[in-house]
Amino acid sequence: MLTFQELIQSEYESAYDYAYDLTMKKTYSEPKIYMGNNDLSKRWYVYFSYEDPKTGKLKRQTPIYGNANTFKTKEERLAVLSIYRRVLVKLLKQGYSPYEDNTELHTKLNTPTQLDTNNVGSVVSNSNSKTVQNNALDKAVVTPVNTVVKAENDHPTLKANNHQNVNENQQQEIQQNIIPSDNQTEGKVNILEKNEATQQIQNKTNKTTIEDAIELDLTLKEKSLRATSFRGYSSNLRRFKKWLDQKQKHLKYIEDVDKAVVVIYLNEVLLSSSARNRNNYKASISSFYTTLVDNDILPINNIKNIKKLKTQSVRHKTYTEEQQNEIFEYLEKEDQTLLLFIKFLSYSFLRPIEVCRLKIGDINLKEKTISYRAKNKNYKTRIIPSILYDVLPDLSKYRADDHLFNKQQIGGVWDLGDDSKRGYYTTRFKTVVKDKFKLGSEYGLYSFRHTFITKVYRSLAEQYSPYETKSRLMQITGHESMAALQAYLREIDVELPEDYSNYF
Repeated sequence: MLTFQELIQSEYESAYDYAYDLTMKKTYSEPKIYMGNNDLSKRWYVYFSYEDPKTGKLKRQTPIYGNANTFKTKEERLAVLSIYRRVLVKLLKQGYSPYEDNTELHTKLNTPTQLDTNNVGSVVSNSNSKTVQNNALDKAVVTPVNTVVKAENDHPTLKANNHQNVNENQQQEIQQNIIPSDNQTEGKVNILEKNEATQQIQNKTNKTTIEDAIELDLTLKEKSLRATSFRGYSSNLRRFKKWLDQKQKHLKYIEDVDKAVVVIYLNEVLLSSSARNRNNYKASISSFYTTLVDNDILPINNIKNIKKLKTQSVRHKTYTEEQQNEIFEYLEKEDQTLLLFIKFLSYSFLRPIEVCRLKIGDINLKEKTISYRAKNKNYKTRIIPSILYDVLPDLSKYRADDHLFNKQQIGGVWDLGDDSKRGYYTTRFKTVVKDKFKLGSEYGLYSFRHTFITKVYRSLAEQYSPYETKSRLMQITGHESMAALQAYLREIDVELPEDYSNYF
């Protein structure tokens, strides 16, 4: 039994081009070459989708690598994969399927048949090859259907000249995509009338459907984005696709979805929601188009040139000393789990979503450290200060993979996405604390992080110079750079001047 991969390898080794039967029902996407963002350290390959006989929908197939990644230059890899792509296109157009045993079809297509000399015109034989004369091609266009052409050199061709009803662009397409590319052939070919073949060429397209483009991008992004980020990203793209289906029904190919179309969509998002939401959609669509450029589907990403709108962010105010003490005293009686959640924000300076991700195994009681997954980063480690360590409950009775904060208690399995967990604790804080103390929208869980960073900064500032104060604080808060820390401190107004009344 010949597997689909073996057939491709076999045909690659022959490296022939063919004419195609363009009348076949297309049950696959156009094969494309993935070039690893032009990075030779990554694996390059040919990818395509084929109709799953069970679902009737296109499904990504196993990539074709061949021996391309053994080559060390971009030109060599691209040359090898171009041949694999050409061979794959030919096999798909001849009816080969990755879901079937193709042995019988392969045998049938490789069995020589009698050449129909009435349609061909004349075939001249010599000891090395057979050439289809130009006068025959004036009457017919050579199209490959069910034969395998064999030749001594790597790229046999049949050349079409003087086609009265085929314009210059169509002639180029015949030579590049349908008719093999040298002047000598050996074997037998099938013939279609020129007008019929010309019509088939006019119906042929090398464009990528919107659905195929989105499928490719999501397949690649799923491997590189975290689950939470991928959920939001894929949701944005699917909403964009739904809008295209409803409002731009005439657009079928991604090449036709230009900057002007995207601007119309973003304007609708802005009018129905906010500038921040519009910017988020713009970022997702731009990332999508970048993937298409990297994979040679689009020549350029014009979406990144769409300006980002200014937004008015909701600033979280810091709590006064009195407010913070009242909230802590109240939660000590009413909701100790929520209080411990807040203390992780206050004393370890983690963000709410980072606290939601914590598992029992992330807490090292012996070393007094926490390992956590930071925003857009891999795992990071922080110390557990004594003020937090001393209020931790007994964690020895829980499994390492239990979540530190469950829905109603400490420990246990909580099978819910990170965003949903954060949303739950945000709502819980509003119900238990904000409604009780009549706090406005400017106060939230994040406010505790701001409040206690402000306390630490002002305490350090009493002992050290401004630069040393910030250097020590950066180690505590986990900011990546001094510039990032300074921007954060300006945002929460942690640096206030002394009384300047004597200057008036």
